[in-house]
Amino acid sequence: MLENCINHGATIIMGVRTMQNTTAIVQQLFYYRVISTPNT
Repeated sequence: MLENCINHGATIIMGVRTMQNTTAIVQQLFYYRVISTPNT
């Protein structure tokens, strides 16, 4: 039971890290689009 709980916690942490990495990538792409687009 305890081992299962630990594995579940690790899965949540991995999911959160993956979500943070995805968010960072999206922000970088959005930032790059804003920079590369001329302001009119």
